[in-house]
Amino acid sequence: MKIERYKPEYKQAFHDLTIAWLTKYFTVEPVHKKLLDDPEGAIIMPGGEIFFALTEGRVIGTVAIRALGEGRFELTKLGVDASAQGLGAGRALCRAVIDWFVGHGGKTLFLETHSKLAAALHLYQLLGFKVCDNPAADGYDGTDLYMEWHPMSAQRLVEVTAATSSADIAAAKEIFRAFAKWLPIDLGFQDFEGEMASFPEGFVHLLVAKRGDEVLGAVGLKGHSADVCEMKRLFVLPSAQGIGAGRLLCEKLLKDAKSLGYSTMLLDSLGRLEAAVALYRKLGFTEIAPYNFNPEPDVVYMSRTL
Repeated sequence: MKIERYKPEYKQAFHDLTIAWLTKYFTVEPVHKKLLDDPEGAIIMPGGEIFFALTEGRVIGTVAIRALGEGRFELTKLGVDASAQGLGAGRALCRAVIDWFVGHGGKTLFLETHSKLAAALHLYQLLGFKVCDNPAADGYDGTDLYMEWHPMSAQRLVEVTAATSSADIAAAKEIFRAFAKWLPIDLGFQDFEGEMASFPEGFVHLLVAKRGDEVLGAVGLKGHSADVCEMKRLFVLPSAQGIGAGRLLCEKLLKDAKSLGYSTMLLDSLGRLEAAVALYRKLGFTEIAPYNFNPEPDVVYMSRTL
């Protein structure tokens, strides 16, 4: 399954999936028809976006985020084809909205739903949405809950633990492989395949971030000397980015590295990975001279005292 942004060829799928969902649970109102007849004019052009979940080229779900001005956005029109429910499309679509919202510096992300939609309500709560009073004192017909996204609520649902079991070690390995595929460069110069063949050899400590039984991300620690260690392979799956899992992994690794006796932590990244570099700076890392070989032109080397 992959998530894509709006394309004109997806307009009909957006219409059909939304109509099917509204017909099943609510009623089709004039405001709905306006959005469905002209999604580009009603959602995209005012500063919003529409996302689609696809499997084998077929659209199986959709969701929109509407821009309402002054940093206020609405998650709306979430719908998944009945034949594809249970595949995690709804969760992936909502996470795409949250990532987009965070990336655009939004101030408030809200949604309106109904308490009878127990599965949807549970999903929203897992993602960090909390029920609160509607500041506009209005809403769609048939809805009885107004929810706003609180990033700290989402973070508390993420647990970071040491990867000591065979299952967690295997999950960390898969996260690292996903990281290698996601990166815009080839890690062949680091003999990545050799590292994976002997994994977890070479790592003195591994952490995984989970939400329930779902592994969201991982990070590893390598030793350079008795005092110096290196953060390696930090990655959070794209579907889980935007809820603070990366920061939690970093903070736990810093704490654990200090407990293991290290006094300095190194890392390297790419300047084009702006969000990652910004996170490292917030955590107290500063740039240093190169300490290893990397052929990329925008490598950023950093260090922090533990």
